[in-house]
Amino acid sequence: MLNIDPDSAADNYRSRVIAQMGAAADAQEVATVREQLAGACTTEIATFDEFATLLSGNDSAWDHVVFDTAPTGHTLLLLDAAEAYHREVSRASGAAPDAVRRLLPGVVEMVDGPAAAE
Repeated sequence: MLNIDPDSAADNYRSRVIAQMGAAADAQEVATVREQLAGACTTEIATFDEFATLLSGNDSAWDHVVFDTAPTGHTLLLLDAAEAYHREVSRASGAAPDAVRRLLPGVVEMVDGPAAAE
């Protein structure tokens, strides 16, 4: 069993995003990005990123994957996250981690059918 710690995932995600900005980013730009990454959506994206990394790896230790979530609107957003994330990755090609880019077309295809993943 694996439980993804959302706070730890969000901290790691924020660090990676800030690191990608590189030394050319000035203090104001970094502060702006930090502010943009302070919301709850970042935690959800980071958790999904961890999940995508797990599923896109070559580890065959998992026969089944269960999302255990609270029955709220956030769950509905989470269920829609794969398609929304896929659209964003397509729009900003190359900005997402490799694991997410490999995983999303398959998830969208499982949910909506083969034509939706294109």
